Amino acid sequence: MAEAAAHKALEPLDVFVGAWSMTTSFAPNPADAPRARTTFEWLPGRRFLIQRWEVEHPDAPDGNAIVGRWEQSNDGSNWNHDFDLAYARAR
Repeated sequence: MAEAAAHKALEPLDVFVGAWSMTTSFAPNPADAPRARTTFEWLPGRRFLIQRWEVEHPDAPDGNAIVGRWEQSNDGSNWNHDFDLAYARAR
């Protein structure tokens, strides 16, 4: 995928950029739920969006995620969707 086309394909993610409040489901009464927030920002080069979140509850870890398109090319010209990224904490 050409670089300009790659950036164009990521433009829909622009709506996430900024700070957000999140709702948690750890308490039966929403007013008692722990506070949570997340932020999104582009990494340099605008190829990946990084998400950082914090939840004020000991059973909900804070974290980071990287969001983007993952592509593969055998010849450097024709690009195919390669895989869906999944990860788990290493133990």
